[in-house]
Amino acid sequence: SLAAYRRADVVVVNAISDGLNLVAKESALVNEHDSVLVLSTETGAHAELADACVAVDPYDVDATSHAIEHALGLDGDARRSQAALLRRLAAAHPPAEWLAAQLAAAGA
Repeated sequence: SLAAYRRADVVVVNAISDGLNLVAKESALVNEHDSVLVLSTETGAHAELADACVAVDPYDVDATSHAIEHALGLDGDARRSQAALLRRLAAAHPPAEWLAAQLAAAGA
């Protein structure tokens, strides 16, 4: 899957409940084509990545198709700018920090 992330023009993470957060972040960090992230508002990652993605309601198929069309149609400058912001946001909270927060919340 990492090979696909590297080559994608658009990455769609359309979970109907919190999940797939790592896909949204991993794809941004390894992509070599300034991909555009189309991200479900139901994912936990949406709160962190909202400023750098095309947000979609996972239950709205028509809006999701329009979001993908929009993402594919972005010009190079917009893609580069959005991808750069997405990489910064995705790298802002490294896995070790996330694990420490989870352990603290569990009282470990």
